[in-house]
Amino acid sequence: MMIDQKYKMSQDKIRYFFITALDTLAFRGNRLFGDEGSAGEVSLLPYPSVFAGAFRSLLYDKLSNKEKKAFKDKKPQGPIGEQLGSYCEPGSFKLVWLSLAKYIPDEDKYFVVTALPADVSVYEDGNKQTHYKYLKLVDINRNLIQLDTSFNKVPILQLVERPKVRSGFMQGLEQYLNCDKKLTLVNQTDICTRENRVGIAMNLDLRRVKEGELYMSEYLRYKENFGYLVGILGACSPESCSPEYSIPKSGFLRLGGDGKATYYKEINDFEVPTANYEDIIKQKSFKVVLSSEGTFENGWIPDVMKYKDDEKSYYIEHKDLTAKLVSVVLKKIDHISGWDMLKQRPKDLIRVVPRGSVYFFQLEEGTPESLKDLDTHLRQKGMIDCEKFYNRSIEGFGYGYIASDSINSKKEDQCIKRKV
Repeated sequence: MMIDQKYKMSQDKIRYFFITALDTLAFRGNRLFGDEGSAGEVSLLPYPSVFAGAFRSLLYDKLSNKEKKAFKDKKPQGPIGEQLGSYCEPGSFKLVWLSLAKYIPDEDKYFVVTALPADVSVYEDGNKQTHYKYLKLVDINRNLIQLDTSFNKVPILQLVERPKVRSGFMQGLEQYLNCDKKLTLVNQTDICTRENRVGIAMNLDLRRVKEGELYMSEYLRYKENFGYLVGILGACSPESCSPEYSIPKSGFLRLGGDGKATYYKEINDFEVPTANYEDIIKQKSFKVVLSSEGTFENGWIPDVMKYKDDEKSYYIEHKDLTAKLVSVVLKKIDHISGWDMLKQRPKDLIRVVPRGSVYFFQLEEGTPESLKDLDTHLRQKGMIDCEKFYNRSIEGFGYGYIASDSINSKKEDQCIKRKV
């Protein structure tokens, strides 16, 4: 089959899918089973590689047995090969977005539900009213505080009294992108309930149970209209290439432990919200938020940032845009591994910067067009070195987005003002 221009253009568009669970799901975390009677931990928002593998398998199943055997060393011919690539040669397929989502039938709309960014604190006052507050950057007195960084500012939360801190997820990404306080907190109990089930280990040789080896598994049962939102770049649509070479618009997926059933469907004319670039240019400051876990060569420093010895600072330089890193708010560093299906062994254990971590920048040069172009780069190409970590990039690691870190006179009572 010839790869025409229409096919190429379809690969440049992000296809968004909404996934709903037909049964309970169990996404295992890093803490599995230990001693007898222990419980396996599950995660509500798993690593993006879980979903990348599930969607890639839809294309992989379309290959012939001969092509599957040669997949390790050679990419298949035709459109499927262009999308999947091979183990050593990347294709166009990338998972570039993963979050929870909520569908509102009355409005026929989908709303993004994300983990709370690290620079937002949610607390409850004495009247049990929920409030959001953004961290404020303050100057560091180097005579009192010693930091092993070039930063001269540190983010802190300024409150009059110690409140009751709440946790959960955020509905209102568009408001957060523009530094608005009008966010909606979604509790985990609103999304799903947890169920515990008891099992017993089996002796496969004797075909009987093992005495004293009980374990408990945790599963998630999702509420109605809640699911996962997945964005895939580089996957052609059924209209541009034959359905036998593309991911169908709807269908079934096996996800998580025990391969539970889910149903997915493509959302037409949907785009993840973006920030107001002209406001950011006026205020000369912005922040970059990780939308997925980052696997970076230099620890917590994204690979898109370069260090300048003369300035002793990190910078982002993209076309005619230059921005200086002034501070950062990181969540607790995590570790990921996984199972390599081709090599039949565990993947290397690596450290990752969790999603929701925030990097603050001072804008030195740039235009709304260059800022938009940078945002598109972070959302579609990511923040990691694709040549060294291209497998992780395909799996959905290392992507981010730009958000406003400034205020104007209309929002002064909603967002904490700071000096850069």
